[in-house]
Amino acid sequence: MKHGMNMDQFRKVKAQASMVLDLRRQAEAVLARRPLRTFDGFGHFLDAVLGEDRERTSALARTVRLPLNTIDQLRASELDPFAGPLEEIAYLGYLLGIACPDFVRLASTDHGRFARHAATVLARSGVGAVPEAPERIERLWTRFEEDQATAL
Repeated sequence: MKHGMNMDQFRKVKAQASMVLDLRRQAEAVLARRPLRTFDGFGHFLDAVLGEDRERTSALARTVRLPLNTIDQLRASELDPFAGPLEEIAYLGYLLGIACPDFVRLASTDHGRFARHAATVLARSGVGAVPEAPERIERLWTRFEEDQATAL
């Protein structure tokens, strides 16, 4: 019987799972010290969870398939989470172990900062509103939950 995964692939998947568990523990530790509602957006929360560990941030970027600079921009609140690759950014929030409504609220706070500045540009360009990101995030979150093997 031939297995579809060799030992190197297994080690890679195991390392990613371990990193995600560590990340969730770090998020829980941050939330034990400070309620989620006190964070000024998703970037602020992400920055508190990741801290200064560049190796962890790089590993996370590979796991969620986002460029490292995208994670850096998110954590510095320099990127609208609704304007980036939404599925990967939502998955990042999911991996942190927060609830979907909390992620949507935090990401909406960050989005709001960009939306104020972009409103006049969009009006002049004739570009319509971006499809409703919160509803799309909810659908993605449901899929993330369904993809987990925890109910087996």
